[in-house]
Amino acid sequence: MSYRMLFVCTGNSCRSPFAEHYFRKKWGSYRAKSRGISAFSGTRPPEIALKMAREFSVDMSSHLSQPLTKKDVEWADLILVFDLTHREIIKDLFPETSKKVFLLSEFAQACSKIKGVTPPILWERAKEVASGEGRGIRDPIGGSEEEYRRVYQEIANFIDALGGGEMRIVIGSDHAGYALKENLKDFLRRSGWEILDVGTDSEESVDYPDYASKVAELISNGEFDRGVLICGTGLGMAITANKFRGVRATPCQDILSARLAREHNDSNVLCLGSRLIAEYYAQQILETWLSTPFSGGRHERRLKKIAKIEEK
Repeated sequence: MSYRMLFVCTGNSCRSPFAEHYFRKKWGSYRAKSRGISAFSGTRPPEIALKMAREFSVDMSSHLSQPLTKKDVEWADLILVFDLTHREIIKDLFPETSKKVFLLSEFAQACSKIKGVTPPILWERAKEVASGEGRGIRDPIGGSEEEYRRVYQEIANFIDALGGGEMRIVIGSDHAGYALKENLKDFLRRSGWEILDVGTDSEESVDYPDYASKVAELISNGEFDRGVLICGTGLGMAITANKFRGVRATPCQDILSARLAREHNDSNVLCLGSRLIAEYYAQQILETWLSTPFSGGRHERRLKKIAKIEEK
């Protein structure tokens, strides 16, 4: 899913360009740009800003300031600003932005409370729950290196928090699922997820129960929140993983089954068959499974009955 982030400060020479470039480094699969409410076109960031940005492995040397325009706000799916004045000016100038302009601090806080959702869906949900409260980030222009360092660290922390509440994901496969595992690992990392890979590490023949057990044990003891297992069909992985207390492993071959596995069964391990599903479709299944919340209600009652069976 494409997503377009717009960072807006006053002069587009310090805070917003750093946020733009740090965001690109962190969330490279999504589009970002920056603008200034009172910016002049074509101004380079001051040398101190360039120097301090490099401490965060951010290169802003090619940046030239640009003023905010109507075309920019229409382009953006989300507009993040650095103080309340920015937000109010943008809303006054462009009333249609009222549901997509937020303080960076308040939006990051909203994201941090949401867990288990892929970034684009997370950001749409955060728009709905953002409190409207937040604190500004001081303009470092004219300040010392330490002031720039503090401001940039604050911005970096908030952008890191745009990934939502940390969800720990562990992935494993046998030899038949190795190639798809590597593909899905890259997909997850491009989407901003941190994952642990427990193997296997090649297409040399291995036994699937060994790797299913590694993932299932980590889910069962609470060290990880979600697991992904891949073999030729996904069936052997599911049979093994479901021997572990608290594991709800579901083999899914389509988007509907992935969604219902989460909504109805609160599935915490997804099992995929590399011989049954194309790589691109497996990515869609995985994204659906990660982003779908558990419905609760009557389904909660049924899961409690499964837990009682496990106790026996």
